[in-house]
Amino acid sequence: MNPSRRLLYALAAVLCLGLLLGTAAALESTVPSAIRTAWWGLLLCLGLVATFDALHLHRLPSPELRRVLAGNLALGRWHEVQLEIRHPLTRAMRAEIFDHVPAGLDMQALPQQLLLPARQFCQLSYRLQPTRRGHFHFEHCEIRLFSPLGLWRERRLLPLQSQTRVYPDFTQLHGAPLMAVDRWLSRLGVRQQPRRGLGMDFNQLREFQEGDTLRQIDWKATARNRTPIVREYQDDRDQQILLMLDCGRRMRSQDGPLTHFDHALNASLLLGYVALRQGDALGLYTFATEQRRFFAPAKSQTQLNALLNGVYDLVNTQRPADFVLAINDVLALQKR
Repeated sequence: MNPSRRLLYALAAVLCLGLLLGTAAALESTVPSAIRTAWWGLLLCLGLVATFDALHLHRLPSPELRRVLAGNLALGRWHEVQLEIRHPLTRAMRAEIFDHVPAGLDMQALPQQLLLPARQFCQLSYRLQPTRRGHFHFEHCEIRLFSPLGLWRERRLLPLQSQTRVYPDFTQLHGAPLMAVDRWLSRLGVRQQPRRGLGMDFNQLREFQEGDTLRQIDWKATARNRTPIVREYQDDRDQQILLMLDCGRRMRSQDGPLTHFDHALNASLLLGYVALRQGDALGLYTFATEQRRFFAPAKSQTQLNALLNGVYDLVNTQRPADFVLAINDVLALQKR
């Protein structure tokens, strides 16, 4: 518990008055005894009022707090966090709120002062910007209460558990929200189109054209239509794509707000999204790190989410990248 400025100013005024009285007495000036008695009475009253005000503040129950925080945050983007406060007493009270944010998260609009209404909920909000990926735990929230007369203030550290995960924000590569990725890829000319060929996947029946071979003719369809009809196939384009992510010391260089490793991770996830959208199987392997991770290529709709959950907490290291060892490891893990 600390004295407020109001108490310090009041105490300074009383002491200055006492200093004047003492100076007058030292100069052998006549000071009425009533003034000296009044000064001692004023000092005693100030002490008693400050004591009762401090006791009242110490007995006040702490407000009830609740933090509203998204479970997933995007790296480098601003997110809003809300604190809900309920004051249990029958009279309003002034307070100051400061949330203890883990390292790796920048914040704005803290601390904040507000008037807590009696037996009601109130809200305040502030902004968070993650500066690194990973799993973050919120442990405490600090509240500073002011006494009814404003002579004291008390700092209370209240336990308030929350956690969130910071994922790579690969949508920053094109400056569009995730829902607009398909439109952005279309503008780049990335489209899924069947390629005519002699593969095993049947595409359609069509009339015979110059350059078609006799083995492409569908004789039953030709007999029905009384004109040469050929079977058109499309090449099998399903591919297995395995992304190899270097987590070594060469990727520690900073490029803007992100490291080369973060840029490579964002580009890998965007490339993976395009590959899955095209119907290819996607996998990922990390090397030059103690956190070696391997995801076998798969074409399921949940593969990208699995990759995000598997690499969101990756960090680059001081280890050198051994590409020969990485390739041999991949060949041992991925048989085909």
